[in-house]
Amino acid sequence: MVVVILVVVAAVLVLLALSVKVVPTSTAFVLERLGAYSRTLEPGVAVVVPVVDRVKARVSLQPQRLTLPATRVTAADGGWLSVRPEIVYAVVDPVKATYEVASFQLSLEQLAGTALRKLLSGLDPAAATRARGELRAALLDVLGEPVAGWGLRIDDVEVPAIERARPAR
Repeated sequence: MVVVILVVVAAVLVLLALSVKVVPTSTAFVLERLGAYSRTLEPGVAVVVPVVDRVKARVSLQPQRLTLPATRVTAADGGWLSVRPEIVYAVVDPVKATYEVASFQLSLEQLAGTALRKLLSGLDPAAATRARGELRAALLDVLGEPVAGWGLRIDDVEVPAIERARPAR
């Protein structure tokens, strides 16, 4: 009889411990109930139903810096330019960032690469280097609208260098 009572008490204590979630500052937890979106947990202490509720995603709300891999662009002289932009973004809607796109970082990388190829294609290396300011503004404009649908905000785009690249063999 005592063993049964101890097991029940232990089970209740475990369920109580699992029902309390502590969300750190500058973070949001996207919560699902039985596999469907339920609510977003803001920083602080929250009570959830164990086994029924689960944290789908832990999303940082702080600005993040994403350094993209080098994008190769064909220059006007037939050579290659290599551009490695850096994007500063922040998640403003954790639900959209979780459900509207499979991986917002990968999608951001692909979108920026496509935009870079379109904007720099056909420029000679000297003109491309001189156009870094315009390139930054154009990238901010091109990236701003699509990423808003993913729950992101682009704060800045930097193009530290545009270099001459060797063609792939």
